[in-house]
Amino acid sequence: MANWLHKQNLSFVFRQKKDTTFRKKRQKFQPLSSIEIYPGICSFYPNVKATQKQGFGWFNLAVYWQRKYRGKQDKEAWYLLTNLPDLNTAIKIYSQRFGIEAMFKDYKTGGYNLEASQANPEYY
Repeated sequence: MANWLHKQNLSFVFRQKKDTTFRKKRQKFQPLSSIEIYPGICSFYPNVKATQKQGFGWFNLAVYWQRKYRGKQDKEAWYLLTNLPDLNTAIKIYSQRFGIEAMFKDYKTGGYNLEASQANPEYY
């Protein structure tokens, strides 16, 4: 998917599991969990290869663990594979996902319950 999106000149940010392997040029593959990261820290690794599977290209890796905020702490870091050029852009774009998911919940099963409304698109 990442290769296809990149070939279409589309930007992407995909969250990776911490057991996904990656490598920098001329280095061995290692799991993302081997990156030293703790709350409040972020890192950006340009031009890394993710997974040992054939046909996967070289992309950027953003690693981010949000600091404790208002008494809440994320349980783990974000490992983000992207073709975006920098850390801040990748984090900003990925963070927007949470607002979109909340909106879909509101429209589907939350307060509006549009799926059960039997509204007909012909009348819009």
